Amino acid sequence: YPPSALHTVTLKASEGQRCRWESVAKQRKMARGAFIALAADTYCLFLEAIQKAHREYDREMHPEQRWD
Repeated sequence: YPPSALHTVTLKASEGQRCRWESVAKQRKMARGAFIALAADTYCLFLEAIQKAHREYDREMHPEQRWD
């Protein structure tokens, strides 16, 4: 965890999810919480990239519109 990680987050998961997350985390020599945090951060980065790509696509496909 980064030094700035000061907050604890609680989440609900099924037994299958918990086991799967723990298994994958162990394979990567990570704590389960660190793996879940990595997955959440990765999702956020992909979402930002997709949103940026959609904005660029819209600007290219509809140059007549104002995109301020």
